[in-house]
Amino acid sequence: MDKKLKRIENIVGHSDDPQFAKRLENLFEADAIEYIILRPVDTARRRLRVTTSKGRDCAIALPRNISLLDRSILFIDDTLAIILKIQERKWIRLRPKDQSAALELGYHCGNLHWKVEFDHPDLRVAIDEEESTYLARINNFLEDKRVYKIEE
Repeated sequence: MDKKLKRIENIVGHSDDPQFAKRLENLFEADAIEYIILRPVDTARRRLRVTTSKGRDCAIALPRNISLLDRSILFIDDTLAIILKIQERKWIRLRPKDQSAALELGYHCGNLHWKVEFDHPDLRVAIDEEESTYLARINNFLEDKRVYKIEE
């Protein structure tokens, strides 16, 4: 394997795109596809230093108008394809006991800049670190039973 740092400065396409189907099939049969696996939080970054599934060192430096999406083809030629995989996002499901608790929890999560989704009557908080870190930040809500953690 070429140990030289692979620079990635653009996205070639998407692995579902029919124009890449035959090339990717051939590369798959030749065991010449490598994957870069990222956490969802890392997809917002423009510059990353990562290692592929086969140990190739890569430097990603994308323009601001380019977004990293699951199954993006970051590099392809006749001997190699590098494809991005984004890990599934993990969530904590929280259920406020009433409207007042919901407003307070929403305000608190906003101040913490947490990514949330509303799934009435619950609030889902995206986890980018250890779950315990998030639970510690809302411990007062949990202790006084204004909010309940719901197991999914």
